[in-house]
Amino acid sequence: MSRYRALAELPNQIIEVFPSPNDIQPKWALKIRQSLDANKEEVLRATKRLTGEKLSAKEVYEALINQAKEKLTRVNFSFGGWKETEKKVSIELDKSRVSEGDLTSLREYIMSLEAE
Repeated sequence: MSRYRALAELPNQIIEVFPSPNDIQPKWALKIRQSLDANKEEVLRATKRLTGEKLSAKEVYEALINQAKEKLTRVNFSFGGWKETEKKVSIELDKSRVSEGDLTSLREYIMSLEAE
């Protein structure tokens, strides 16, 4: 119930930055509400930055809860893509375009980061 209540209590300016109000998941509304409670000013500033952007609902959600200070960055390469926010980087690779040795090296490198 708290998720649906949080959804109903979202300010209109937040709802309007999503592609459609139907795209907002109730579990997201709770996190957005928590972000608003923690730093309302920054979340509302983020809505102004996002207004008019052609982002997916998930990208809008992440920008609001991460309170990103910069626009989301997305770069597409012939072998995959790179998506970056202030707090998160996502890399997607076309496995057929990367050698098994490179994948093993990449996997080992990422695992070494976790150990640090």
